Amino acid sequence: MESLKLFAPKIYIEAVTLNAEFTNMPQVGSDENIITPAQQINLAPAVSQEVCEDEGLEGMGSFGIGHTDNLDSGGSCTCMVANSRLPRGYEHGRFHLLGLGCYFVLESLFIMSFSGLRRHGGTPPIAPLGIEPAEDAYRCMTVCYPPKSMISAAGAYVHPLASLPGRAQQDGLLMLGPEITSQMNPQRPPTSNHANWASDGIVIMERKSLFRFFVRSLLQLCAFLLGQLSQTLGARIDSTKFLSAFSFIDDNGKRYYLGPWMGAEDGIVVVTPCEDSSTWGVDVPSCVYDDTPLSTEADLNDENREQSTTNPQSRSMPNKR
Repeated sequence: MESLKLFAPKIYIEAVTLNAEFTNMPQVGSDENIITPAQQINLAPAVSQEVCEDEGLEGMGSFGIGHTDNLDSGGSCTCMVANSRLPRGYEHGRFHLLGLGCYFVLESLFIMSFSGLRRHGGTPPIAPLGIEPAEDAYRCMTVCYPPKSMISAAGAYVHPLASLPGRAQQDGLLMLGPEITSQMNPQRPPTSNHANWASDGIVIMERKSLFRFFVRSLLQLCAFLLGQLSQTLGARIDSTKFLSAFSFIDDNGKRYYLGPWMGAEDGIVVVTPCEDSSTWGVDVPSCVYDDTPLSTEADLNDENREQSTTNPQSRSMPNKR
């Protein structure tokens, strides 16, 4: 990103920054990375000069032939970093931008930024004349690139977000496709022939009962997913704030917000365990909860007025749509 900021127009940096925020693009490597959400490592073994003279340059496979990366985004660029530690005297190899008629010598820690939609290719490292290439003589290239499926809000990228219980291999992953992640996706909500609470709960439950159950289930799901993050993050959920972000309209036409989730065991009221990091994510689904009354919008506004002298921030974020 630092190399790009040195040369790219300010308006371009602002545009890609806004796009990364809008599409919730994973910022890989650095939190400032807002152009290349995908990375790969390319390894190329060194070849002998004799082989080059007899058979031409080899060892790069299809990457050494002039090509374009047609699945890259036209609104971003590829950034390559040479990380080689070749023996002394070896030719590092070169990277060619064929359409521009130029090349770069791939010395260690050399950085290139270019559009993968331009025709490009490379040559492998070459051992000195008369010397057989060492077995560990490899060039290592870190390629950070921008798939249009991840850059575009209308892309087709599927996020393997987390694991699901009781499943094996890829079937056990929670996959977030564009139906979920893209605000530009025109598809209607999915339906199923199987009975489920989201579609059918309204038939057998009161509105407030269904909404409370469904949102609390979302809290349980979030607790399960966050539990898969590294413990070094110390991830926690403020269950009261989480629940208060959801609202619905009851039969009386009034909008209601969900109040705190309290549990009652043996006559003792226990605060939601999410507030205790030692039990977070474990006890939330297992407690027995009572029928806590819902807070009305009016009550919520009164509470906000009381807290306005110390906390001027709004209780909920505005709808971006």
